[in-house]
This record gives sequence, structure tokens and C-alpha cells, in this order.
Amino acid sequence: FARMAVEGQAAASAALKATDQEIRKLKRILRTDQEAVAKGSKEIFAQINEQFHLGIARASRNVYLEKWVINSFWRSNIYIFYFDGFYKAPVREEIPPQRTPSQHLAILKAIEERNPEEASLQMQEHIRNTYELLLLGR
Repeated sequence: FARMAVEGQAAASAALKATDQEIRKLKRILRTDQEAVAKGSKEIFAQINEQFHLGIARASRNVYLEKWVINSFWRSNIYIFYFDGFYKAPVREEIPPQRTPSQHLAILKAIEERNPEEASLQMQEHIRNTYELLLLGR
């Protein structure tokens, strides 16, 4: 998947170039991310997920990566909104458990530790896990 490569590179670059202020902002976003999943708030979760991924792309300081991430994020989200059980579940009790908050936390931890290889790996794994869940149901 091209999105894995591009967002992995954006995360690696963010690990090297993100400011402390950007990292603090991503931490605030993650707190809201976890709360949205716990409450089953699909709209807020979608907004927070976008803020997290695009925030990392901005922190990469690479306008080309940022533009590509924006385009691929929205293109893939069409499928995610349509197929992901979190968004399809009509009521809170039917929402499947989510791995996204813990995966986002691992990505941010690597960025905060200024570890570009780990940031890239965690981002790629996160995107791969999302697609596997959608396409293979695992």
C-alpha cells in the first residue's frame, strides 16, 4: 500500500523535525482520541484521527509528503467509513474493540523519542492493521 510508505516516511521525518509544541499538540489529540473511542463517538473519532495523521504530516516539514498524506488519507477513509465496524455499528454496544488508540500512542512515542525508524515502522503497522481489519476481518 502506497499510503503505508508515504505516512511511514512522514512519521520518520516528524521524529526528526517535530517541535516540542507539535508533540504536545499530538498528545492532546490522543487524549481526545481515547475518550472518543470509549464513548463511541464516531464523528469526534473521525475528526481526531484526521488531526493526528495530518498533524504528523505537517510536523514532517515536507510539503510534498503532507499533500500526499492528505490525499491518500481521504481516499482511504472513504473505504474505512464504509467498511469499518466502528463506523457501521448503529449503537454503542455493537462497536468492535479498537486498536487505533494504542497504535497511535506507539507512533507518537517513537516520534517523541526522536526515533525515525520506529516511528515509520509503527505508522506502517498501524495502516497495515487497519487494512487487514477492513479487508480480512482480523
